[in-house]
Amino acid sequence: MDAIEFAVVLHGCQIGDEVSKEMELIAKENNLVVVFVSDDLMEFRGAIDDELDAYECTIAYIDRRGLIINKCDCDDCPYHATELIGASAVQALWCATDEYSWTFETSITHFVFDVMDGDKKYCQGIVFSLAYVG
Repeated sequence: MDAIEFAVVLHGCQIGDEVSKEMELIAKENNLVVVFVSDDLMEFRGAIDDELDAYECTIAYIDRRGLIINKCDCDDCPYHATELIGASAVQALWCATDEYSWTFETSITHFVFDVMDGDKKYCQGIVFSLAYVG
């Protein structure tokens, strides 16, 4: 399954029921990453299984090995800066559009899907291949 097919399958999922364990495994097997916001957490499922606080429009940095975590307490850490060379960014955006509470901005080639809260659009999630990163 490729990223566009995966996004089509997820389209219209409900908040709290975005990606089943079976779908996470399929994404992982196909080197796909699913990103969405649930309960103010930026969730990564599939080839990356992690989460970050999305509260202040978090920017996640990713390379082909996965999510790059700053191991320093300092945002200006020179060691962390070298890890970011060649990485791609995914930023969670709160209320950037009238249509969704959460969207994402990234230069990674990706495909979108809607996460619903009942009959209202809550989050526009994304799916991409780690092969597209960098």
